[in-house]
Amino acid sequence: MAISGAPFDVALALSNVALVTRGHAAAVDVVALDRPRVTRTISVGPVPTRVVASPQGDWAYVTSQFSEAIDIIDIQWGQQIAAIHVGGHPLGAVLSNDGKTLYASTNRDRIVALSLSRQTIVAEIPIPHGSPQLCRHPSGRRLYASGWRSGVVAEIEVPALRLLRTFDLGGVVQEVTVTADGQGLYAANEAGWLDVVHLPTGKRSATLKLGTAALGLALSADDRDVIVGLLHAGKVLIIDRHTLELRTTLDTGGMPRLIAAHGNGPVLVANEAGWVDWIH
Repeated sequence: MAISGAPFDVALALSNVALVTRGHAAAVDVVALDRPRVTRTISVGPVPTRVVASPQGDWAYVTSQFSEAIDIIDIQWGQQIAAIHVGGHPLGAVLSNDGKTLYASTNRDRIVALSLSRQTIVAEIPIPHGSPQLCRHPSGRRLYASGWRSGVVAEIEVPALRLLRTFDLGGVVQEVTVTADGQGLYAANEAGWLDVVHLPTGKRSATLKLGTAALGLALSADDRDVIVGLLHAGKVLIIDRHTLELRTTLDTGGMPRLIAAHGNGPVLVANEAGWVDWIH
């Protein structure tokens, strides 16, 4: 489905609604999944990057880089209703398990914890060399932040917001995700590979060479497949999670960015060249 303004992130808000950030348009599009179409466009701050929906699916939180704020949008009313200033350009973001705290990384090499009821920063810590991507452990007690400039992934205890470990993977670490059982962390690397880290030991257990920049990454809803976007090759790979064997290569064209997978529905891939792909 064509979407202008350099789509970057795509996220599910409800079972039948997706949200797409448009970095060059200062907007988030609300997309119906049953009959793919944009139902409304919500204006936000400049260069919106990540979008995270509330557990109820009525609100969402957008990292707007150049306004140095987390924009809060009302999906049903189709408007921005608040902005929480963070100091520095916010990049990655993830919600706590209870949906009360948003954790966001900034280009000042920090992670901030924002109380959504108070709409203010309640804690922050430094992290190693910036983090464009964050993900949450299924237990809700840890976060993982990719340090793209240093090739490390930082493990952070929450809500204490305490750095526990760093995993030195090299290259340019981008999107990270954790398996449903909490045992494995997968990391896409823009230097051209996919890493697997065994979290109980903190050791890298496997690497799959891809030969070109990997950026977007997701696990299928059943945790059987790893879905990887190849930024400059215009391809999306479907990889068996357990064997790391390539199952399918999809030629999407363009520049596939971030990926959303959910339930029995389609996998959605935001493409910076001007569209979102549905993959079944």
